[in-house]
Amino acid sequence: MTPMVDLAFLLLTFFILTTTLRRLEGLDLLAPLGRAGKASDKTITFLLAGRDSIYGYAGPFDPATTPPKRLGLDHVRAALGAVKDTAGLTLLVKPSASVRYANVVDILDEFTLAGLAQYHVADSMTAEESSAINRIEPDRRSLP
Repeated sequence: MTPMVDLAFLLLTFFILTTTLRRLEGLDLLAPLGRAGKASDKTITFLLAGRDSIYGYAGPFDPATTPPKRLGLDHVRAALGAVKDTAGLTLLVKPSASVRYANVVDILDEFTLAGLAQYHVADSMTAEESSAINRIEPDRRSLP
């Protein structure tokens, strides 16, 4: 019995010392410093308004002419698949304070599956955008 226990400890020690542990890998996150001027026409903005609520608009934000439209993940997937010229296309994600982390990851996964590598995640949506969403769905609680 003693030689078997010795052999087990020798093998255990051997495998522990010869194994290389997997290094932690992180996601590189580049935050833009800001841009001067207006948003370009090659920008698609997704507003994450709450639990599984996605709103989107293209180009500069103007609630009078182009209010944000409510989308589902399937609509986001179809919209990203319909974009032919992705050169210079910028995707913006603006979550509200009540958004779950899983919702942000879901939309970023859709960007990755569509092959779009240039996207930005903002800290939060603007007051104009949150008031436009509250006008679309007045029965929802007011967004911060």
